[in-house]
Amino acid sequence: MLLNVLDYPKVEDAFDIAEEGDRIYFPGVGSYKAPATGYVIRKSLEIFGDGPGNPSSYSGTVLTPFDIDKDVFVLDPQPELVHVHIHDLAITRRPGQAGTDGRNGIYFSSGAGKKISELRLERLHVSYMAGSGIDLRGFIPPPPPPDVPSGPIAGFWMMECVIQDCDRTGAHLQLAAGSLLIRSSFIRNKEEGLFVEDGEVALYGCTFDQNRRGGDSGTLADLRIERMPLARIDACTFRNFGLDGPNRRACLIRDCTGAGYVSGCSFDSPNASGPTTGLEINTQQIITGAIMIGPNRFVSVDNAVLGASPVIGCVVLPQFCEPISATVDLPSGQNTTPTGVPSKMGGTATHQIAGMQTPFLTNNPDDELSNPQSGMLAYIENGALRVCKIPPGLLPQWLDIHVQ
Repeated sequence: MLLNVLDYPKVEDAFDIAEEGDRIYFPGVGSYKAPATGYVIRKSLEIFGDGPGNPSSYSGTVLTPFDIDKDVFVLDPQPELVHVHIHDLAITRRPGQAGTDGRNGIYFSSGAGKKISELRLERLHVSYMAGSGIDLRGFIPPPPPPDVPSGPIAGFWMMECVIQDCDRTGAHLQLAAGSLLIRSSFIRNKEEGLFVEDGEVALYGCTFDQNRRGGDSGTLADLRIERMPLARIDACTFRNFGLDGPNRRACLIRDCTGAGYVSGCSFDSPNASGPTTGLEINTQQIITGAIMIGPNRFVSVDNAVLGASPVIGCVVLPQFCEPISATVDLPSGQNTTPTGVPSKMGGTATHQIAGMQTPFLTNNPDDELSNPQSGMLAYIENGALRVCKIPPGLLPQWLDIHVQ
């Protein structure tokens, strides 16, 4: 059934009357001020408007908070909430309100036993929240932590959304399995643009621009991924990172024990306040591994790729860096990076080929068994073909062959 909120004395009446599977429509005739409780969602609903329009002029469908410390939408499973679809509207500060307003645009009221499945957000514009644009953090019970696929959030999906100018993170996801974010933008949020932890996530074509403007040392990267069994970052754009604060990183992957993939991304920060890092992989508590860094583009970035021990199972393919002085640093030490091809291409005529790095099994460089793989490595450097034969149990043998 379709419920038009204008047909009821109060908008929240439509939420109370609605049954599972109903559609709640907000016509684009002005702004809607949420009640003090926020619009509480406890049923499977589709909630939509006539599009976000221009939130600064309050055209389109615009929802605002009740007060400075109130959420706009509250997801409150009883105990499980399945198939909620919110699309084509804006969430922003109240008319005439200076600065940020409200708490979170969309908030998960988590607790023991509560679960959200198949939450879908499309074409939303969330801005000027005093908290986060989207705060979906699942309840964390005492150890041991729950298995991610059976955790409190499953199947989160966000497409073509914009989250900007919030006082905290643009979006914070925790214990969310199977999360997918497509062509969404995170702009000028004071903390991370997106912080994802203890779950699974894939990002395609997302944009991060001018986040972490508060200078807080506790915010670590525009895109921060921690303790994730699965993570994929593909064709994303990172601009103007490191404008404030000490941690001038675009993307941080930390303590991730499963499989990760980063490729086809663009990193550009010409006006940073100090040395910048495009992509960093490190660990504080857990050995990180099985991460593939495919080709990416780095412009005006000091450290293109930075890896720290004891990261293992990390493969780095050639990177485009302009200027070519940008570094590609792989972990050092025993049994760290199985394969690294940190070639750097820059500009139209300059390039550096660093070849391939394979692991060594002892800390003694004179040990004949320091690299016992059987095989051959070949590449061109300064007009010469360099060939390295690696016979089992013997030291590598280098041959230089002139190339016409």
